[in-house]
Amino acid sequence: MKFGDIFKTSLFKFSSYPSLLLVSNFKTVLYVFFLAFIMLFGLSAAAVPLFTSGGGFAGIAEKNLPEFSIKNGELTCKKVLIDDSQNSMYILVDDTKQGQIDLPDGYLQALTISRTDLLIRNNYQTNSLKLSEIGSLTKADVVAWLKDNTAIICFVLAVFMLAGFLISLSFNMLVTALIAKAFNVLFIHASLRFGEIFKMTVFSMTLSVILNMIFAALGLGVFSMIAPFITMFYLAKGMKACRDSEGIVIEVLE
Repeated sequence: MKFGDIFKTSLFKFSSYPSLLLVSNFKTVLYVFFLAFIMLFGLSAAAVPLFTSGGGFAGIAEKNLPEFSIKNGELTCKKVLIDDSQNSMYILVDDTKQGQIDLPDGYLQALTISRTDLLIRNNYQTNSLKLSEIGSLTKADVVAWLKDNTAIICFVLAVFMLAGFLISLSFNMLVTALIAKAFNVLFIHASLRFGEIFKMTVFSMTLSVILNMIFAALGLGVFSMIAPFITMFYLAKGMKACRDSEGIVIEVLE
């Protein structure tokens, strides 16, 4: 079965869903990557216009970073305080203090910088750094570095986001397949093993992922609440089609 045929069957050919069980495991894995790329495209479509209009990483840093310099292990910078309890974020920069400035409790992300030390908490992991380990650094250096390395940064971010989408999709597919397995046992009674239901789950998420991409590209974030119901609808129709055709798999199609 060609990839385009797999896509069309997944999207609207409910009666042909039993044929999806004939798709090879390799193509099924590729299809998960395909869905992750769709999600990445939707996020990029929403983020890139805002990113470019803001001047990219260098422009954002130029507008938002305060003027600072680190020389001989000491920071010179006007005081900065960001206390955003709603997003669980806290930032304090105070060059009138030396040594580590304690991180406040109750924030998942917190950063304090004194004249000599940096202390940061990301979720539940805390790290510290002596500013003397950084060497000489100014805001102009940071902006210049970001401008020179924008392509590399974007590539690394895209890889990390793609990996995150793959992990998220795989987890959601597993949970959905477990629910579908119970639903099949209770109501549909198709002769399907869990592995076959999991494979069908992969293809059943096609419409949900496409709609999620569209909503993300338009800057809307509410579709994720109804996506599982759409996927379960597709799964139920697919399992019923397998039951009606006795769910017999003759061979694996490459």
